[in-house]
Amino acid sequence: MPLCAIPAAGTALIFLLLGTFVVLLRRKNAAGGKRGRELKALAANIPGCVQHCKYDSFLTIVYCSDGLPRLTGYTPEEIGRFFHNRLLLMIYEPDREGIRRSIDAQLRDGSVFDVQYRLLRKDGTLIWILDKGRLTAESGKESGLYCLLTDITGQREIMRELVQKAQRDGLTGLLNKSATKSYIEQALTGSGFCALYLIDVDHFKDINDHLGHMFGDSVLAEIGGRLKKLFRASDVVGRVGGDEFMVLLKSIGDLSLVAEKADAIRRSLQQTFENGPEPYSVSGSIGIAVYPKDGRTYADLYKRADAALYEAKRRGRSRFVIFDGGLEASGHRNGAPERSDSLPLR
Repeated sequence: MPLCAIPAAGTALIFLLLGTFVVLLRRKNAAGGKRGRELKALAANIPGCVQHCKYDSFLTIVYCSDGLPRLTGYTPEEIGRFFHNRLLLMIYEPDREGIRRSIDAQLRDGSVFDVQYRLLRKDGTLIWILDKGRLTAESGKESGLYCLLTDITGQREIMRELVQKAQRDGLTGLLNKSATKSYIEQALTGSGFCALYLIDVDHFKDINDHLGHMFGDSVLAEIGGRLKKLFRASDVVGRVGGDEFMVLLKSIGDLSLVAEKADAIRRSLQQTFENGPEPYSVSGSIGIAVYPKDGRTYADLYKRADAALYEAKRRGRSRFVIFDGGLEASGHRNGAPERSDSLPLR
């Protein structure tokens, strides 16, 4: 479903309005005068902009209501002077080719289309437009598109925020488990090196048992914040278990950075808390797999990072291990410590 979909009843109303608009436009062309006033009155009461475009390579505007100047900030004269009345040139350049292909594809299978694209306003801001239209062909005349353009910028922003909220872990604000996996899978398509870090908080159970779950939650939230500061916005940082985190370091130019980042993670996780005379410490064990050397899929990289994480714990915790061929890739050995991805997220 598109990010901003209109219910079927709303779509039917739109095309009813467009049908009336087409009839009045034809009558205006035939009679002028009163019909022109009727057309202007109808267009003024329709949200957004109604317009008639040629179905040519530039979607040349034949008629548009006052809504288009309101949407874009350009006067009708400026639309003619700057864009030569070509709607395609008003569309934000990165969207043009895809939108034209989408309209053509939809009209090959029918007479209506429904697309969303960005327009660059005169003040430099971008707005999102929902463009619903119908192709009408009259005998002996050039095919025309009769369209209703609606500003959906606000709706898209609301939907974007809802999608982001659904992808976030409520405690740390990092990506949740499913979103982390999805973003990593999307990233593993290029030719450059990436590193997958599987991070387990050592001795976290002691914090929960002796200092309480609320205190434990605050520790996890702080760890999430520290991890986020260590990586770029383009990297993937998520909480994937009760006390387990995952990071994908993308676009690595120098493989020495893999170990440097791992050590930075290890040091950032070292903390000591006191409850009376008894101190309680946490640290981090880290398993690392490198793409594409250790695997080309999320499943393969996870399996090898998991094996490296087990080895880090076997060697005494609070350290990192980069996977190599000498490690068993299954990550499931007798005596392996309990894994936190079996714990419920709080």
